[in-house]
Amino acid sequence: MTDTQQAEGTVNQLCIMISDAEDALKSAVAKLKSTRAHHSELVQALDKRYGNVNVNITDGTLSEADDNTGDS
Repeated sequence: MTDTQQAEGTVNQLCIMISDAEDALKSAVAKLKSTRAHHSELVQALDKRYGNVNVNITDGTLSEADDNTGDS
């Protein structure tokens, strides 16, 4: 195999790897968008049900949210 053929083979392999990486990136971005949308829907549903509250993750208790925190 000549140096040119070997270089062409390497370029072809790299092109395939880049294409696969682009596909994986698109899939990861789509999953991230879907996860963010689901999170937003969940937050809205919880806000509707419980109002704007803070949840203690240790014991699950709810307390009034401080409206000055900027959290929602």
